[in-house]
Amino acid sequence: MKKLIAVFVMISLLILSCGKKQKTATKLKKGTSAYELASQVSKKLPEYNPDKNKVLATTDYFKYTTADVFQKFQDLAGKQTNMLTRLDTARLQMQMTQLVKNLVETKLLSTLADQQGVTVEPAEVDSLLAMQYQRAGGEEQFKNRLSQQEVALENIRQSIKTSLKIQSYIDEQVKKDIAPSEEDIMNYYNENYKDVETVYARHILIQPQKGQEGEAKSKIEEIKAQLDSGADFATLAKEHSQGPSSKKGGDLGSFTHGDMVPPFEKAAFSLEPGEISEPVKTRFGYHLIKVYDKNTESKPLEEVKNQIVQQLETKNRQSATREFIDKKKEEANLELKI
Repeated sequence: MKKLIAVFVMISLLILSCGKKQKTATKLKKGTSAYELASQVSKKLPEYNPDKNKVLATTDYFKYTTADVFQKFQDLAGKQTNMLTRLDTARLQMQMTQLVKNLVETKLLSTLADQQGVTVEPAEVDSLLAMQYQRAGGEEQFKNRLSQQEVALENIRQSIKTSLKIQSYIDEQVKKDIAPSEEDIMNYYNENYKDVETVYARHILIQPQKGQEGEAKSKIEEIKAQLDSGADFATLAKEHSQGPSSKKGGDLGSFTHGDMVPPFEKAAFSLEPGEISEPVKTRFGYHLIKVYDKNTESKPLEEVKNQIVQQLETKNRQSATREFIDKKKEEANLELKI
């Protein structure tokens, strides 16, 4: 299922689309991989029958059919498309709906970018492709994976180009809306960097092995009993803790709200300096926490202002991008018919 989700993420970001107004695609040819995939999907979802080639979405610029969807998906995902056939009907419906939405939205944005004359230099595509090579362990390994999945490298190059074109188009359109105001900066500073409560603590972690939850709980309770009898926390942490801080006697340094998982944070901030918690259960295992110091700190605005601006710009860009895309979909009368 994780692999399938990864495929859909890739499709949503890197979809093939030349961006020009096109006629409705012809039906898929029988015997092709795309046709066979559509046939298998249509056994559970009849609206995707390749012989009927239903129009799945319309805009003022183009129509999108069953043939468009399955051919595009096949071009970029290759053999991985077969994972669709292993989904139950409910999940398949959800994934197909999302796929159609992503394809149509990307096609629309590519078309609008072309109308604005947005271009992408080959060097930009080469740069992102080089990053893909590196992640795969080298160009040869990357190309071998594509070959195994029956995906053409040119399809990937074109999809990267389309993605860059759309990103450039959107960035240009929303750039005036992302700069935070001084009021926004001050509000963010007051909420996140002024009078921030911090805790300095150590911990001991016992991680249960599969099927041995009880043993881990008993172990942490034994250690707690030793601590209650006066044993040194740092010494026991070095001897028993299974976390990465064990070599430092469980030393976690100072942290604030949001730095730790919720159960751990709640326990740590409820303690006074010198106190040791009862066993605390998190997804990592069982913890004992000893707080050594608690403070309230404020970082100078000048020290964190650039960081705040970057964080707010990222947030504003995300919301402005979504609003812009929704506006363009409405203006183009985008309508899904599934």
